[in-house]
Amino acid sequence: MRSEGILVDEAANGRQAVEMVRSGSYDGVLMDVQMPVMDGLEAARRIRAMAAGADAARFAALPIIAMTALAMAHDAEQSRAAGMNDHVTKPIAPERLMATLGRWVRSAPAGPQAESQAESQAESQAGAPTAPAASDFPADLLALASLDAREGIRRIGGKAAAYRRQLLRFREHYGDAAARLTAMLAAPDHDSADAYCHTLLGVTGNLGAGALFARLAAISANLKHATAPDAAALASLHELHAALLADIDSLAPATATATAGGPAVAGAPLLDLLDQLSGALDYDLGRAVFLLAQLRASAAGTDAAAAIAAIADCADAFDIEQAVALTRALRLQLSQSGQPDPMPPPAAAVPFPLSSGTTP
Repeated sequence: MRSEGILVDEAANGRQAVEMVRSGSYDGVLMDVQMPVMDGLEAARRIRAMAAGADAARFAALPIIAMTALAMAHDAEQSRAAGMNDHVTKPIAPERLMATLGRWVRSAPAGPQAESQAESQAESQAGAPTAPAASDFPADLLALASLDAREGIRRIGGKAAAYRRQLLRFREHYGDAAARLTAMLAAPDHDSADAYCHTLLGVTGNLGAGALFARLAAISANLKHATAPDAAALASLHELHAALLADIDSLAPATATATAGGPAVAGAPLLDLLDQLSGALDYDLGRAVFLLAQLRASAAGTDAAAAIAAIADCADAFDIEQAVALTRALRLQLSQSGQPDPMPPPAAAVPFPLSSGTTP
């Protein structure tokens, strides 16, 4: 969304979304249906209820677009009943998302400064790379049986190296997903199983793991009707999950090499690398991975090594806000301890956002 010039704020849950809409001024809201503290349906209802008070027109007309992992008819009906204008399904297809936003979101009239920014952005995007051609997709990724790599790369902005990194993250964080979900079902803890299924739907859908996504969607549909999946469904889940892991493992050496690549910054001091990392965490995760590898190498054997490892762990878990906070804290610590060649943080590091997949 930022690559299209959209300014994005993130709410961590439905209650925070309501408060941000109450106190801020937004052109539109992307509302995840399943969230902690308060779900998206209740948050949408509360935003529409604010139309009964002061500034009624703003809350009544504000476009609210649901984001849901399932495309069932009743999901769309629930969203409309809660006061939402439209919905997009996960995994998010970038062109569908932008088309939906284009139907509903009408920004305020731009002043001279905004018009100048829009012109500047249009000029910068004029030379932006187009979607990769078929010949640009790595052959080893296209050969994977359990993944639609073309779709996965498209969803991540056309960057094959970033897609490889996503595959490694899945291997690290969801390598036991089938066993974990099965244990929840055996407990039985259907609420936790449904929530975990929702998470897995988003992850596998974004990767292009279509068969596993479909199996998880069927299990999730059962759970929403308080019905546990049968033994055959669980066996299929384990088989599909194992096939995906085997595909990822077959890529491991090439993937590790590709995700570590990047322009040389030999001899760059830690402060310089940390400044670059702050901006990259917000706007270019692929480069952030490379910079973290450089930081690990540069800080090996120093007191900063543990802090850099913690930053990398946060980035791997997509906790970008914490990764940025730790990066800035480490930079401040090093600059105060007399690290040579300090550099002021770049302007690009001031706004924080890459973790914001949704506006409030």
